[in-house]
Amino acid sequence: MSLCACALFVTLAGCSSGKKEVSDVYDSNIKKLYVAYQIFLSRHGGVGPKNEAEFKKFMVDNPTGKFLIERTGVDTTQIDDYFLSERDGEPFVINYGLKGTADHAAIFEATGVDGKRYVAFGIPVELESAEYEDYLSGKLKGATPNESYGE
Repeated sequence: MSLCACALFVTLAGCSSGKKEVSDVYDSNIKKLYVAYQIFLSRHGGVGPKNEAEFKKFMVDNPTGKFLIERTGVDTTQIDDYFLSERDGEPFVINYGLKGTADHAAIFEATGVDGKRYVAFGIPVELESAEYEDYLSGKLKGATPNESYGE
């Protein structure tokens, strides 16, 4: 496992003396996909997958990728399920081909709820339409808004 992937797990999972499972940290599909995207970046020199097929292939067929992704609680035999939002039931919009290891806006809810959609940074956040569009288009990137998901 690369040093970058190890650091990613330590950072995202935190240090705990309790019996909390690594998968407990990743309690939603958007969080799980974001971490899978970050794992892909770390295993490919900071370059994201070019499309959904390449991303899924990495998650299912790459032994290291599969192992790390399964640690987040993903059942790689049901991979398509994780590409759907639990809130709106629609496939996520994914920014493929991102470069670098910054806190990218990578995974987006398509419709969301009540005019707000989640966007996955290090922690998914719920955004109004205009700000969502700015992150989706790449006009804004890197700085995570203050509002956090599920906390």
